[in-house]
Amino acid sequence: MFAANLVILNANVVTLNPKQPRAQAVAVKDGRIVAVGFNDDVDRYVDDETRVVNVEGKTVVPGFVDCHAHMTVFGLRLQALDLHDVAKLTVAELESACVKACQGAVEEGLTGVHWIIDSGEEMRTIQKLRLEGKLPLRVYVGVPAKLLDEAARLGLFTGFGDDMLKLGFVKVFADGFLRTGTAALKEPYSDKPETSGVMRISQRKLNSFVLKAHRAGWQLAVHAVGDRAIEAVLKAFSKAIKKYPDIKHRHRIEHCSVLNPQLIKRMKRLGLVASIQPHFVVSNSWVAERVGVKRARWVYPFKSLIKAGVVVVSGSDCPFKPVSPLLGVWAAVTRPIFKEESLTVEEALKTYTVNAAYASFDENKKGTVEVGKFADFTVLSEDPFKVPPGKIRDIKVEMTVVGGRVAYKRKH
Repeated sequence: MFAANLVILNANVVTLNPKQPRAQAVAVKDGRIVAVGFNDDVDRYVDDETRVVNVEGKTVVPGFVDCHAHMTVFGLRLQALDLHDVAKLTVAELESACVKACQGAVEEGLTGVHWIIDSGEEMRTIQKLRLEGKLPLRVYVGVPAKLLDEAARLGLFTGFGDDMLKLGFVKVFADGFLRTGTAALKEPYSDKPETSGVMRISQRKLNSFVLKAHRAGWQLAVHAVGDRAIEAVLKAFSKAIKKYPDIKHRHRIEHCSVLNPQLIKRMKRLGLVASIQPHFVVSNSWVAERVGVKRARWVYPFKSLIKAGVVVVSGSDCPFKPVSPLLGVWAAVTRPIFKEESLTVEEALKTYTVNAAYASFDENKKGTVEVGKFADFTVLSEDPFKVPPGKIRDIKVEMTVVGGRVAYKRKH
């Protein structure tokens, strides 16, 4: 019998694997999980070289993945640097911001992030960190629309890279934001009847961009907040998928905030992923005034999406909202308005784990605490299933493990 590099004992393991929902111990060898079970089951994997961690009843969950993060800007915020100068940063400043952002992320329990970049320099920096062994979590890169042609000319497409760093989606904007009244709505804003928002791209251009990216093998992530924008995006996806139906795409709509039952049905039919930011339901308490109560019922309808069978993934949109996935789970479970759209703890956790893995084509490698998968997990001070829902936000991250390596450990 081979020895494990790391063994976690006396844990309350929430595996999110339906075949074995709970466990007590986990053994890890060469970055992957080799055993999940009771303490006695993993004893045989221990020798003098094994790092044994007794977590004394604390809760272990699959590693959290933030599916929508502006990491470099987050790193600058953490360093209290002027945000307007991202493009003017020196190589050293850019690297320092990226390192800071990664550190901030693992401290919040993240083992992976869908990192939206804005330039080739950012990509170069992340790649340099990867080569130097300074990347503490897995990165799935979101590439801006302006870089699609260059990437496609090089023959690159979604999935290029390795298990620590790979190319993910190409991101394009369809409209603006509810906050600024620029999200494209089908009817005028209730508090600004003179406008119904703006599309950032014509239907013709959107169709052509989506088709080009889809055909080149890129997953698309389209920023669409308002129902008019979402409708336009669905049209574009529908055309592209009809023309090239054999491409396994997993295209995403980022934010997809103002919906209705018909739009949700169409998202399911097209096999799209809804990429949401749960914290918005807490911070955007002005939604009902902005769009009126009738439409507000269908703003951020998390439960309706899940009931319809749409794969829902969660992110923070950091640094514009807090990066903590536990805050996201808390917001999704305890939402203050239209509580019928609240998620259960399990549903909310899955949006950061099982579903997040699916969104990056990694469902066979991560998302659950299961033999054969990457040893990516997060140790929490409390069980989110057992504390009162309002207290989920107070749970502390005790440890973050990525590929069997302890990327963060809380000091007591």
